[in-house]
Amino acid sequence: MKKVRFNLSRVVAIATCLAVTTMFSGCDDKNDEPTNITVGNRDALTQTVYADEKPLAVSFETKGAWTSSISEGTSKSTVSWISITPDSGNEAGEYTITIVLAPNDTGKDRSAVITISCDGTNISVNVTQKATNKDGTPYDPNVTSKGDVYVAGWELIDIASYRYVAKLWTNGVAQDLSDGIASSVYVVGSDVYVSGNGKNGSNNVAKVWKNGVAQDLTDGTKSASASFVYVAGNDVYVAGYELTPVPVGAAPSTVKVWKNGVAQDLTDGTKSASASSIYVSGNDVYVVGHESYVAKVWKNGVAQDLSDEYYYSQAFSVYVSGSDVYVAGYEDRASSYYAKLWKNGVAQELTDGTKRAQARSVCISGSDVYVAGYEGLVAKVWKNGVAQDLSDGNLTAGAHSVYVAGGDVYVAGYEGLVAKVWKNGVAQNLSDGTNEMMALSVFVVE
Repeated sequence: MKKVRFNLSRVVAIATCLAVTTMFSGCDDKNDEPTNITVGNRDALTQTVYADEKPLAVSFETKGAWTSSISEGTSKSTVSWISITPDSGNEAGEYTITIVLAPNDTGKDRSAVITISCDGTNISVNVTQKATNKDGTPYDPNVTSKGDVYVAGWELIDIASYRYVAKLWTNGVAQDLSDGIASSVYVVGSDVYVSGNGKNGSNNVAKVWKNGVAQDLTDGTKSASASFVYVAGNDVYVAGYELTPVPVGAAPSTVKVWKNGVAQDLTDGTKSASASSIYVSGNDVYVVGHESYVAKVWKNGVAQDLSDEYYYSQAFSVYVSGSDVYVAGYEDRASSYYAKLWKNGVAQELTDGTKRAQARSVCISGSDVYVAGYEGLVAKVWKNGVAQDLSDGNLTAGAHSVYVAGGDVYVAGYEGLVAKVWKNGVAQNLSDGTNEMMALSVFVVE
C-alpha cells in the first residue's frame, strides 16, 4: 500500500481565543479499532487548547480515500468558524489534519462536530471552542503575546522530486502551511501573515497566508512567487515576481506588487527581474530587487538603480528610518561576492571580496544598523559595519533575516541542514537535520 504523508499541522491565529476538545468514536464496536481508519496516537484523541496555547493537529491512517463534513448541533448549514486542512484525501495513506478556528468573539462557548469518513467507517471529532483564555481572562482580538518569535521557511521533503513544504515556527513550534516555500512573516495584532509559493502542477503559485488560510495571488498559468509581505493599517502589501512565458533557455520575469490581492507590475517582463522585499513608510511604498544585472529600489513604482550593468548585483532587503532608505544586497565582482549596504543610494561594502559574501537583510534600531548575511561558510550579523560570527564555519551557514526587538537581536537562517534562529548570537535549532530546512524570515512581537 502506497503511503502519502501530509504534514499540514497547526494553523490558526496566535491570539485566537479557543479551547478545543477532541474525541474520536468509530461506527464499529467501541472496543475495536475502526476498520478503515487507524489513529496512531491514542493519547491525542482528547485535547484541550486555549487562546494562550497552540491549536492541535490530529493524525490518522486510512485504507482508502476519505472525505469530511462539519456540523454544528442539528444545523446542516455551513459552519463558518471552523475548518480543517486537508479536508479530504484521494488515496490510502497517513494524514495529519489541522483544525482551523476563527477567533471566538461571541462571548459564548460554541461546539461543532467534524466527521471523517472512509468506506463506511466514520470518525467524529468533537470540537468546543471557548470564549476565554486558559486562565479565564476574556479574549482580546488585538493582543498577541509580547516576545513571541515567528519564523518562516521551508523543509525539503523529497530531493528527487524537489518537493518542499512551507513552514511557520512560533516560539520554535513548527506548523506546515502547504507544499511550497514560506519566504516571510509579518504579525499584526492576532493576525499572522506569511508570503511564499505553492505548487499548481508544474508551476509555482504566489501565495499569502493569513492565519494559515492561503490566498492565491496568481492563477498558476505562469510560475510565480511572493517574496515578502508587509502590513500597513488595513492594507496587505506583497512583493514578488511572475515568469514570462518564453522559449526554453530564457528566463525573463515581471516584478510585481500586490496590494490587498490586486497586482501592479513594476517591470515590463522583457528582462530577468525579481522583487525581494517591501517596506511601507507613510504613503510611500518601497520595493527592492533586481532587473537584469542591476540592483534596484522602486519608490511608488519609480525605479532607482543602485548599481550599473557592469557587474551583477541584487538587492534583498529594504528598511526605511525617517528619511533614510537602507538596502542590503551584494555585487558579483571578479569571481567573488561582496556584501553591500546602500544608504540613500550610496554603497558601503561590508566585506573585502576574499570570500564570497551576501547581505540578505537590514534592520534599524535607534541609531544602530544591523545587517544579516554570510561570508564564506559563516553566518554573520553586522552592527554598524562590524561583523559578528554566528557560526564556526565547520558547516555551510547563512543568515537570511534580522529583527531587533526590546534590545535583543534575532537572526533567522541555517547551518548545514538545520534551520536556526539566533538570539543575541545564541543559536536555537528549529529542526533536527533529518530533512534539510531553512529559516528565511523572523518577526518578533513587541
